[in-house]
Amino acid sequence: MTLSKDGRAQSATWGIVYARRPEGEFRARNAVRKMRRPSDELRMRVLQSYSHICAYCQRKATTVDHVVPTSRGGTNAEGNLVACCYGCNEAKANKPLLVFRLGSEGGSGPLRS
Repeated sequence: MTLSKDGRAQSATWGIVYARRPEGEFRARNAVRKMRRPSDELRMRVLQSYSHICAYCQRKATTVDHVVPTSRGGTNAEGNLVACCYGCNEAKANKPLLVFRLGSEGGSGPLRS
């Protein structure tokens, strides 16, 4: 997090954020990081590099997923994006990859080799 000259937070991640102002420190809860979605050009490049095949279940990919979710510090860098079908993208949500693969039951999860 950085502070502007007037003491306001310019960017932040999820969680509790502490900011300093001339009148003292205050606590802001659940500050949200402002991050744009990947550009259409980048999305198409990722989908084409995976031949429109889902990285998790091998079905037809129509979306792009962040391996490390942006809410957990991930970026829109091409190395953090994979082609993904809608179902897997919704199921993964903001879970870390290992948690998604193991699934809530501790089984093999949706990822197929």
